[in-house]
Amino acid sequence: MKKKIIFTVLAMYLLCTLASPIVFAEEKSEQKEVLGIFTPEISFEFTKNLTDEPINPLQTQEVEIKIKFKLDMGSLAKLFFFNRRIGRLILFGPGNVLRIRGTPKSNLTLSISECPTWCSAKIDTETFEFNLGDSPIEKTIKLEFTVNENATALDKEDIKIQADFMGRWTIKAVTNSTTIPVTVAYIPELFIEVESEFIIPPLQNTTVPINITNNGNGDSIIFISYNTPENWTATFDQENFTLKINETKQITLTVNPPKGFTNQTIDFSFISILTGGLYPGTPFVFSMIFINDGSLKEEGGQEVLVVGIIILVIIIILLVTFLLLRKKKQ
Repeated sequence: MKKKIIFTVLAMYLLCTLASPIVFAEEKSEQKEVLGIFTPEISFEFTKNLTDEPINPLQTQEVEIKIKFKLDMGSLAKLFFFNRRIGRLILFGPGNVLRIRGTPKSNLTLSISECPTWCSAKIDTETFEFNLGDSPIEKTIKLEFTVNENATALDKEDIKIQADFMGRWTIKAVTNSTTIPVTVAYIPELFIEVESEFIIPPLQNTTVPINITNNGNGDSIIFISYNTPENWTATFDQENFTLKINETKQITLTVNPPKGFTNQTIDFSFISILTGGLYPGTPFVFSMIFINDGSLKEEGGQEVLVVGIIILVIIIILLVTFLLLRKKKQ
């Protein structure tokens, strides 16, 4: 009788082994297995793809991840092991041989095993309980992460989500993981240090120093755009240059206004583009007001005064000469 029972158990074991479905090699290659007879599968599915666009710093992102747990056994094997006492004895151990209904519960533990140093992340579920007899089981968890403000543009690393099943008697322990790629977006930010109003003479060159600092998160090429007013000359010693992160450079603007101007406003646009020609930023626009200092008018007034004095002296000399000649005739 005992031999018949042992033979039956062995036969059922072979049957369930042969009846087990084929597991994709790609899924198995990512799993770590320990002692046991039956192999569970853990797989992941994303409901949002983060590889499309880079992520802005300080902007919280949410990703839903569907986790699936499945025992690697066929339908006949599942019927035997979950609905027969001897099957429960083999599958779950002596503690479950007398159970007429139901199967033992187990846990799946979830964790963030890897995260970039420039990113903070958390998951809303760290463990969940399920009934092994309900396999396959699906659970959707939510990952929240935020890119830190000091992250460098286009840095790309992975957040790794890990799922662990500790095993149960003849069911193997297994671990699997998935990675969520995160790319940092380019945030251009320029600080322009320059006066906004200047009193200058006409018809002369006036130089204006401008300090530009790259406060963005990536090395950038800076381009300057502006429209020169009619009859004005306005030039920069550098109209495009490269600034590393936190680097400051001084450039010089030279203007030469026409004779008759009173005041003139000139708009300047500084555009930063990430090194490599990608991701142009929003232009930084500022204005300068140039006011005539009146020096040319003063010089012209002095000239008129001098001419007037000379004419007056000539008139006086002529008058005195005329009076002297008249006296002599008398």
